[in-house]
Amino acid sequence: PDWEDVNEVKYRASAAVPLGAFGEPGTTTFTFTDIPLVPIPQEDDKGDDKKGKKAPPKKPAKGTQVPAFLLTEDDWEVHPYEANKTCITFRITFDTALVCLPGERPRPDTQPADLIPQRAKPAKHTPSAPRLFSSEVREIIYSIVADYRKYSETTQRSQSVEESRKAFLHYLSNSGRSFAYKQKLKHCVVRIVKEQFTKKPGVTKLEMEKFYNELYVYLLDQMHFSMNNTLARTELEAPAYSPEEGAGDKWLRLATEAEVVQEYELAERYHQERLVHGPTAGETEEGPGAWVAYARFCLRVRDFVKAEQAFKEAISIDISHVPSLLGYGLLLMVTDRPREAEVFFQAAVDSALTSPLPWACLSLFFERMALSTTEPEDVVNNHKKWAKYSRVQALRAQAGMHVERAEEEPSSSPPTPKEGQENDESMDMKLARYTLELRFEVLTAHCLENEKRVAGETTEIKYLEAVIQHQTKGYDEARRILKEILAQGTDQRALL
Repeated sequence: PDWEDVNEVKYRASAAVPLGAFGEPGTTTFTFTDIPLVPIPQEDDKGDDKKGKKAPPKKPAKGTQVPAFLLTEDDWEVHPYEANKTCITFRITFDTALVCLPGERPRPDTQPADLIPQRAKPAKHTPSAPRLFSSEVREIIYSIVADYRKYSETTQRSQSVEESRKAFLHYLSNSGRSFAYKQKLKHCVVRIVKEQFTKKPGVTKLEMEKFYNELYVYLLDQMHFSMNNTLARTELEAPAYSPEEGAGDKWLRLATEAEVVQEYELAERYHQERLVHGPTAGETEEGPGAWVAYARFCLRVRDFVKAEQAFKEAISIDISHVPSLLGYGLLLMVTDRPREAEVFFQAAVDSALTSPLPWACLSLFFERMALSTTEPEDVVNNHKKWAKYSRVQALRAQAGMHVERAEEEPSSSPPTPKEGQENDESMDMKLARYTLELRFEVLTAHCLENEKRVAGETTEIKYLEAVIQHQTKGYDEARRILKEILAQGTDQRALL
């Protein structure tokens, strides 16, 4: 250049970056925000003539415009960076991760099936032949009605009712649908003959004709009965079973109402009735959902023995039921049985690799194990490593990314949120709410401490701390925290 900025050296600065961030396993992009700039002190000249002399600037070529020269700025008493508290935000991206994710997470040798024997599946109940015939007739009626509506849209509306009926019957016969409907009823008729009519050796022709007549009358009566039941339903009538109005939900509603008025014995009786009189909403009679609901009720009334038995029953029905595995694992961790708890946490992760909650519970388990004072230092460090690994996998699952990469992948991308997820709660807050719902206040407090180190003392954390004090009968402390929230005027839930 034709000139030199003699003031540039005064604006040089350094930014201190925490090296701990680069130790995040599997991360290739690191973002640093609000890093303060620290001015770099200038070196004093030693008076050396050679060093002090600068090469004279080159003469500009003819016809070129000479830029204005810069005045040397005076020294400041306080550097502008320090006076204005200047900060910078920048991002560093590497081609490969500095610390790769471990190849495979450790798994205990024990499996849930070794601790909880699987319950034998009940034999499937085969409906009787008349009931099966009625259901087939009902399905055929729905299909014929749908065919007629579709056919009527393509035909002329000027036809009479009799002409439309004949044309539709002709359409069913020519399209092959009539033959298909007959074939659907064929196996039902065969079963009815085997179940409802006795066999006799050496049947005469007269007896065979009598049998045909009786069978025809019987099937006609069954068909009319099915048609009347099907067509008598109005559109506003609810089906025989729905997730909103199931037999099990009636008992669940009664149990909830009894629990609200603190009739806990009555609520427990309703939960037990629900276990007997299934099905639960959206599940079959042998589904684990009712057992999990009963276990959570037992946790709310602090009956850990019955809660453990209920979780075991749920797992014995479905060994991969994630709510049962997580609930039982957290219960084992609270009751100081960590080795058994790890078995169920690992099973929950294997059953739902793309769900962030099992990974978060596994991270919480390793964090709690790392706080142990009886374990050797190398074991504690190993727990910390796997806690960090599980947390990264939970964040990746929350961001909708794949987890537990294949071995050939050299690096992984940072867990960036999807569109619309920027304002979602952190993983620690979600885990805190989950453990608080299950009445594991010790684990909730641990999650809130993790959140404090990142977000500070927020109103939401204070509110959850007040709920913890209320659930553990620390009413005075809960009242004090709620008064602080009301004084700030940021959360009206404290009034409740």
